[in-house]
Amino acid sequence: MRAVKSFLPYLLVLGLFGQALPVSAELAQFQSSPFYRHLQYLENTGQQNAVISEIMKDEKLGRLKKNKQHVQLMLGRLYLSLGLHFQAGKIFQQLVKLDELNPTIKNEVWFYLAKSYYHLGYLEQSDSALAKVVDSIAPELRAEKRHLQALILMSRQRFREAADLIQKNWWQAPGNWDLYARFNLAVALINSGQNQQGMELLKQIGLREVEPASDDSEEALALSDKANQALGYLLLNANKADQARPYLEKVRLKGPYSNLALLGAGWASARLQQYKQALVPWHELSKRDVRDTAVQEAFLTVPYAYEQLGMGELSVKFYQLAIDNFIEESKQIDISINDLKQNQLQQVLETLDVSSEKNWLASIQQIDNRSAARYLQQSIESDEFFNVLINYREASYLLANSEKKLSRINQLVDELLVKVRSDKNYSDKTTQEQIEFIQLMASSLLTRTNSHIFKAGQQRDKYADKLKELSLQLLQQRKQRLDVYLVQARLALAQAYDKLEAQRVTE
Repeated sequence: MRAVKSFLPYLLVLGLFGQALPVSAELAQFQSSPFYRHLQYLENTGQQNAVISEIMKDEKLGRLKKNKQHVQLMLGRLYLSLGLHFQAGKIFQQLVKLDELNPTIKNEVWFYLAKSYYHLGYLEQSDSALAKVVDSIAPELRAEKRHLQALILMSRQRFREAADLIQKNWWQAPGNWDLYARFNLAVALINSGQNQQGMELLKQIGLREVEPASDDSEEALALSDKANQALGYLLLNANKADQARPYLEKVRLKGPYSNLALLGAGWASARLQQYKQALVPWHELSKRDVRDTAVQEAFLTVPYAYEQLGMGELSVKFYQLAIDNFIEESKQIDISINDLKQNQLQQVLETLDVSSEKNWLASIQQIDNRSAARYLQQSIESDEFFNVLINYREASYLLANSEKKLSRINQLVDELLVKVRSDKNYSDKTTQEQIEFIQLMASSLLTRTNSHIFKAGQQRDKYADKLKELSLQLLQQRKQRLDVYLVQARLALAQAYDKLEAQRVTE
């Protein structure tokens, strides 16, 4: 059987906490205005797109001249919260160039620009932007800045430096931020050779008790699961199966980390030669989605456990079941590969709801029955694929937004033309002048909007092609892995038959 792999990816988590920054009199006046309170209400009720539309409309009408900087900062943060990092970065780049920008606000802008660069994978630019942030800022932003610096170091495999940074005042953070800091600190310590200290931190996170009622609590529970799973695999790879199993068994059965935890818990029992106990998590795992590699491994581990228990007939039965599942899944991969080559992936991706960060991720789960996107959720496990998918979503959002504007412009032009032509107070000459003026204004707007549509469409198509390329690579890798599992299952089945036959002869 395949050796158990170490499972300890570092967690690149950045919060979007509201900042309690010291503000200027001008900013305080703006934040007390009905306009700002209205936008805050929309944002707090999850209507980010409504806020963006409201801001863009008021900009066109020239209502935001006095508070333009503050509104642009709000718009940039909204784009950032929606995962539109490129669009957010463009706004922050323009803001930091303004000499008249309040120093406190400029600090915040530099920080969010650094965050945008980080999400886009521009580590050097992110580091450079962070260097522009001075320390005269609120503790919450200061802690997050330090943590972002540590994440950049971890991305560069400089774990010792990352650990030193995170250890400075990481507890002074709101909500679940301290949990993320502790987790990343634990990973940095372990990767820099300080296993004991790192594991102690993971234990603290894994023991956290929260009320499962809020989003924050769910987030904390998921992080607790991740910590327990990491601990389990670390101990399993250190040949401490008896210590590993309790941590793996703490991972929730319906959480995002349950499959690998079930696989590891079974291996912990198997290492202790407790094969009946190993069958409990492995049987549970084998009933789950066959696209998951942990589930595929369970098809091999279940009959392996029966074989170790001397239950030859059951071993043969489940090895045959594994072979049947592998053959069927291999066929499904072939169908998906063929559909990808026929460019059906983009057609499926266009059905995603790209209007909000939460909904578009949820909508992926609703399209995975389409063969071209059947492995989309599994492909997201690849960082490269996920980053390209984020960029595709951003381009799609901008394209949809521009197309919506184009439709609205055409609608308004039609309404204005109908009104002018029907107004009997105008002479024919005046009517014609009004029509020409409307058409002239509309022409400029339509030209700019069509240019945005063309550019966004080009970007979307470029990312769609890249997603197709990556999808084909990832599916080929999956098929190769399945082929290996299939060979292992067939070989194990033949050996199980031989043992069963030998047993019958001796009887």
